[in-house]
Amino acid sequence: MSKSKGFKIGRDDDTGRLKSVAQAKADPTNSSVEITPKKGHGDAGRYDDKRKK
Repeated sequence: MSKSKGFKIGRDDDTGRLKSVAQAKADPTNSSVEITPKKGHGDAGRYDDKRKK
């Protein structure tokens, strides 16, 4: 079994604020569940010139 490279978060569609996944699943018309990459698995800084090569 492989480990996940991300985790689920809930987000309110109107305000954009984060909420628990359980709350987001309970109100699917006004919220969504997203997968956010864990530290070291995102693409932020991929094309940064300051990054070590």
